[in-house]
Amino acid sequence: MVKKTKLTGNELFRSVHITVPKKLVNKAKLDALYELDQLHTRAVNEWIGRWYNRTELIERILRGTATTLMQKEALARPLETPLPSAYIQIAGNRMLDILREHYLAVQDKIASDVWKDGNLSLEYRLVCAVFVRNATLFHRFVNGLAEAEDVVAKWRASKSEQLRKVAEAYDSLSPQARAGIAEFIASKFREIRENWRMPVFKGGVIQLDCRVFTLEEARGTKEFNLWAWVTTAVPHRRIAVPLCLTADKRRLLDSLFPGWLKSTARKAQLVIRGRHIRLSVPVAKPRVEPKGEPEAVLGCDIGMNTLLNLSNGLKLGKSFKEIAGKLYDEYLRLQETRNKIRNLRQRAEKRLSITKNPETRRRLERKIAEYDRHLSDHRWVELRRRIKAAVSTEIGRVVNQFLTLLGPNPERVLVVMEDLSEMTAEGVRRSSRARFDLRVWARGELQDHLKRDLEWLGGRVAFVPPEYTSQTCPICGWVDKENRQGREFRCQRCGFAADADVVGAINIGERFSDAELSALAGKYWYSKNLRRKKIKELLLVRAANTA
Repeated sequence: MVKKTKLTGNELFRSVHITVPKKLVNKAKLDALYELDQLHTRAVNEWIGRWYNRTELIERILRGTATTLMQKEALARPLETPLPSAYIQIAGNRMLDILREHYLAVQDKIASDVWKDGNLSLEYRLVCAVFVRNATLFHRFVNGLAEAEDVVAKWRASKSEQLRKVAEAYDSLSPQARAGIAEFIASKFREIRENWRMPVFKGGVIQLDCRVFTLEEARGTKEFNLWAWVTTAVPHRRIAVPLCLTADKRRLLDSLFPGWLKSTARKAQLVIRGRHIRLSVPVAKPRVEPKGEPEAVLGCDIGMNTLLNLSNGLKLGKSFKEIAGKLYDEYLRLQETRNKIRNLRQRAEKRLSITKNPETRRRLERKIAEYDRHLSDHRWVELRRRIKAAVSTEIGRVVNQFLTLLGPNPERVLVVMEDLSEMTAEGVRRSSRARFDLRVWARGELQDHLKRDLEWLGGRVAFVPPEYTSQTCPICGWVDKENRQGREFRCQRCGFAADADVVGAINIGERFSDAELSALAGKYWYSKNLRRKKIKELLLVRAANTA
């Protein structure tokens, strides 16, 4: 990658995967790489054990300013894991990334729990949700400090309408309510930390930089064209890994990362998955905004019956069950069995806590140990991984097919999608089976993949509010949940009938130019339920006017 000093924060990043021919890697090299991966995993988890309870560093971890402190600590207090100092620092950087993701997940959990609590006022929920996502206030509250006035004062003078809205909501609260916010968030944090396990790094990926690996051209062979010299766990000892770089990927590296073979800014990821080994080299290019206005607007609806539904009537991809196939049914069977065993274990533990007879206690302990052995079976984890891999493969195929349809000039078409950032499986009013389908289905991965590839090619992407796109008639505008019956859409007022997913895509495309609806969604950004209510009122008023 390019140096940090050259980054402006407006770059697009992509990884170039360089494969390692399996038949050219002997057992000695594989064993050395496995040992390096195991020691790196131990080092990362040792770092996590050191820093997990250091709540005084939360703000620095969230803001990404704890790297220097970690490097100084690595020199002052070396880890017990026998690795060169460069790998110790690399493991520390991975630890900081893991803890940052952990704290972000904790923040999201607290904010989500606050919004679900209907006993709290809307203003209180809004203030708590925003406060907990602020790195400075979250750090203060967790560490027993309740000062928030300085941050709120900056929000009052901010140019952001959302921050000013939060400041107004804070001012409307009583002094007692304001004083209780800090303890409320701190108690939620303690509760989550008690119920959640400490993050664990499972290995398989090692970040490399110029200190621990170099690249050079391979001579005299046609089976591979690069050598990667990787420092092992033994200091000053390296192993040579053969790499096969295709001509297209080499051209991409040469165009976006000149001097990538010799540059000291070179970084990569060494991915080790059994005998499958690859090197991922990230490259960056500046984001270029398309010029002029788009010639067409294309609405895209992501569904479970068909991955991608377009407003022009085209459908791309298979259904979720077609992708997963028999693996999906087997996974559900194992998951159902696992849930039954988990319930039996909980009942046995409850009986053990109130039983005093020694013989009965020994019998219950044997049962619990038997249940634990069954729960440790990793077959369902492997099935879930294979299902995810199958879905990801289909997503990649669909995105490539979609980009081919756009042609050589994708900037001419504006692709519009729903903003699904607030959509969760738990929030959907469906059966437990449907909610499970949504959790397994990588619905956000398709959007992210499509957006990333379109922007890389210079295309245009926009997001619109998702409320009632699949329940609104595109002809008369009538909104009714009875309009959609499974995969069929039939308007209860005008009788218009079509494929439900295509209707959703049509409404998504038309919603991009709906300035009134977008402004309404932006005005009530802080409450999903209130936003849905106001949008439905607007749509019904429009439908009544067109009647």
